[in-house]
Amino acid sequence: MDHLPQMLLTLIAAGMMGAFGQGVRAVVGLKGMTDEAKSLNLSPSDLFKTARLLTSLMIGTLVGFAAGLTYIQAGGTADSVTFQTLIQFATAGYLGTDILEAFITKYFTPATPAAKIAIATRNATLVASVAASKFVAPAPANAKQLVYSVMSDLLPGIKIADDTSLASLGYDDSPSKDIIRGTIDSRNWHKVVLGFGALGDCTKISDITAIVQKKEG
Repeated sequence: MDHLPQMLLTLIAAGMMGAFGQGVRAVVGLKGMTDEAKSLNLSPSDLFKTARLLTSLMIGTLVGFAAGLTYIQAGGTADSVTFQTLIQFATAGYLGTDILEAFITKYFTPATPAAKIAIATRNATLVASVAASKFVAPAPANAKQLVYSVMSDLLPGIKIADDTSLASLGYDDSPSKDIIRGTIDSRNWHKVVLGFGALGDCTKISDITAIVQKKEG
């Protein structure tokens, strides 16, 4: 029972920051909506939907709760929450349904063979590992450094090379590849955005690097 207040504080903070992250995403969307309205000679109010904004904020809050729960499961407490942790909760909220899908994969899928359970569990706990990060890494100098740093964050201590297969890392299934994609997108490196499913055909590390390089160009 002593841990309950700590858990509640962590979840409240995670939920609020998740909503904040999704709010940032909504603001970016509102800017695009305003530009679109101008191009169509309409008022922004003609395209604005209050229900859509509220739904977006609700998604961010739910994702924040999911990130908070996995953070707690990884041993995090309210006392150990830092500014960087809050930013990572907000990042989870910004990513939205990608993170929520990973959480649902872990806790709400039927029983599967041991290997698939391990993959689903790892994907969900990636949120916690990101949220628990206590440092900000230097900005990557190129696409290869970006990919390597992302894989290092997802698999601490792992040694990889350009020809390392995703299968050998346990990242050859679609949800795992999209976890990599979502992490890359969240870095906002050179404003590179890969988009859902962009890594679907990748089989090794160099394939991911090539896609990032193409988007950068």
